[in-house]
Amino acid sequence: MLTFVASFTAWTLAEVGEFAESEAVGLMGFELAMKANHAYSISIASLGLAQGWIRQGRFADAIRVLEQGLEQTKLHSVEAAVDQVASRLVYAYSRAGQIEEARTLGQTMSPGLARFSFLSSSHFLLAGIGPENDRIDAILQAARELHQTATLRGERGNVAWLEHLLGDLAMGSDPAETSAAARHYRAAAMIAGEFGMRPLTMECHFGLGAVARREGREREALSEFQSALELAENMGIMPAVEKARQQLQAR
Repeated sequence: MLTFVASFTAWTLAEVGEFAESEAVGLMGFELAMKANHAYSISIASLGLAQGWIRQGRFADAIRVLEQGLEQTKLHSVEAAVDQVASRLVYAYSRAGQIEEARTLGQTMSPGLARFSFLSSSHFLLAGIGPENDRIDAILQAARELHQTATLRGERGNVAWLEHLLGDLAMGSDPAETSAAARHYRAAAMIAGEFGMRPLTMECHFGLGAVARREGREREALSEFQSALELAENMGIMPAVEKARQQLQAR
């Protein structure tokens, strides 16, 4: 039981950008699960620990622990944890540039494009396989359906991340739908601000900066990228710090 509490506590801490605490609790849960040699516990502990590393941009670390978790689900037929672990692994592969690995694993999971019991798993899968995917229309439709479900369930944290995903999909369309993207990013930022979801707030600043730059509003773009930089520095998300600095220098 302590392993499960640790995993979901680490997950929660990651969502508000408390990464040192998230890692400490997540490692404790993962080590307890490994000592117990209990497959389901290892799988659940892997996703809690990896959640913080994903939000911090430490994708290689997240991949390492999620691959261990996924191996346990396969070796011991732990069906209840497969979607939660594998969806995060698809996302981590994608963000780490391991596109073929993300595509291969994603294809084993998505006959219905991410209708899982945990909406966060559905979000991670869709975000991992889009918006560059050639199935963009199907991904967009699935994201909209998930948004409706999350809204009906009152899962506002998931609503916020899905708003951000819809913003990314709008920006990734051809041509980019900048007005729609800005609307989604602002909706995500509003919820993120309400709940203290600092990693998501940072991502919304990046998105709004990209929209402003695409529309020729450079001063506004620089303001958004500066806000993203300040949040990234405060949370110690070094890949995002570098990304923000590059955007600020690209004026």
